Amino acid sequence: MSEERSLLWLYNEIKTPPTHALKTIKGGRLNGFTDISPMWRIKKLTELFGPCGTGWYPEIMKVWTDAGSDGEVVVSVLISLYIKYGDGWGKPIPGIGSNKLVAKETAGLHTNDEALKSAYTDAMSVACKFIGMGADVYWDRDSKYQGAETAQPKAAKEAQKPATEPKTGKAGKPHTEPQKPASKPQEPQDELTAAMMTKVTIRGTQYTLGRLPQDTLEWLAEKAKTDDLRDAAQLILRTKFYTNLREAEEAPPWDDEE
Repeated sequence: MSEERSLLWLYNEIKTPPTHALKTIKGGRLNGFTDISPMWRIKKLTELFGPCGTGWYPEIMKVWTDAGSDGEVVVSVLISLYIKYGDGWGKPIPGIGSNKLVAKETAGLHTNDEALKSAYTDAMSVACKFIGMGADVYWDRDSKYQGAETAQPKAAKEAQKPATEPKTGKAGKPHTEPQKPASKPQEPQDELTAAMMTKVTIRGTQYTLGRLPQDTLEWLAEKAKTDDLRDAAQLILRTKFYTNLREAEEAPPWDDEE
């Protein structure tokens, strides 16, 4: 094994969370994006380095608040994550997390007594990201960190389209072309459509994956008998389009999936 590959052992070990550790965020600015269970992070750190306090531990370095607009208050936490490698401890890994301590709601200002805990959890996720934990989710297009970089190429393509002069008909009047049918979806959308139309038989009844509830899809993504079925279920779970579908039909238990 080369030195370069050996340096990635930890990153490769923790870069892909299992589907049961992923949760689709519903509502708010991050609606449809993906969040990772904090308990999965704790489990992986414990599996690799031992119990908290002996093989790894977080230390709170600073807690502070900042005034926001309209009376809102944000609480922030700075932590250092320490990990033991062999007989020695590594350098501290920083992480900063924030949450609204006082938030403006319809009924007025509301104090959130879970804000500090949420900010602490957020700080842990940031520190763990430095060692590659959940990296596949952060790389993925529908993670909660999706931003302008995904929208920019489309805007750039639109700007690069050549300008055309409007056609004229009789008496110099503008000539209206018949509206062309919509262009074919891009390849990722084709793959998603194919995945949703993939059929599976459960207790003698045939379903398409796009009609199954999320917990059934998560089971299929891990334990389906064929690679194609597992891949299709994983693709649907990875995309935010799944959360925009109408409520899925209730499916029976999947013990004897064929």
